[in-house]
Amino acid sequence: MFSTTRSILFGVRPAVRCLMFAAAVACLAVCQSSRAAQVDLTNAHLSDLLVPGSYAIVGNERFDTFTFSATSSGGAMQPDPTNIKVSAINPPPDTGLFFQGGPFLTVGNQTVDAHLTFDVTALNPSLPITMANLSYTAATAGGGSASILEVVRDASNQQLGQQLVIEQQNLPNGGMSFATMTFAPQTTIQVSKDILLVGDAFTTTSPINVAAVSDFSQAFDGPRVPEPSSVVMAAMGSAGLGWFGWRRKNRNRVRQSLKAA
Repeated sequence: MFSTTRSILFGVRPAVRCLMFAAAVACLAVCQSSRAAQVDLTNAHLSDLLVPGSYAIVGNERFDTFTFSATSSGGAMQPDPTNIKVSAINPPPDTGLFFQGGPFLTVGNQTVDAHLTFDVTALNPSLPITMANLSYTAATAGGGSASILEVVRDASNQQLGQQLVIEQQNLPNGGMSFATMTFAPQTTIQVSKDILLVGDAFTTTSPINVAAVSDFSQAFDGPRVPEPSSVVMAAMGSAGLGWFGWRRKNRNRVRQSLKAA
């Protein structure tokens, strides 16, 4: 069959072969682009956002260019993007993404090291991004340690800052950690996360060493915009002051006229 197909192709004129090849490439591009589209976050997973060209929009922000990789040791399960559910954090001004699942879990001498990156763009340039909020829910036992180190860069790859959330035996905080950073207004930022879990990071006499992250979230904030009610009240206040000023000025004019008479 291969020889027959080969003879047919080589029996075609070179110009026709070029057209056939171009048509095949165009068809492949169309098929690939049909998979890449805006992801509906009502029922989405990280694997959906990893498709080249795919993106998600939450409020004024577009999330795209996702990458994910993970390594493990000691028999730990590697987090699976198809098992990591992604949903929207809304309403504004704090909007972002909520990640849940994985699993991100280590027991005993197991380790998991995962890397997640994506870009965030403010769709309205007049409302740039000025703050990044990182939080997660984690649990440890014995000598376990779970942490997320985040680095934020601008569009030219210059670092704007970094922050860390961590849960381990000497930092009891109810299993929830929160960190925030501020920076100069940016239209586009690059976010990089290192999610590290070590089952026995510390020497302990505990028979159980566990580290787990059940969820983590990423929210971004822009300049605060006054609520419509505040704008209305401010306008009414300005109008009232203007009216009282006009009334006082008019009253003085009347008094001066009476004195002149």
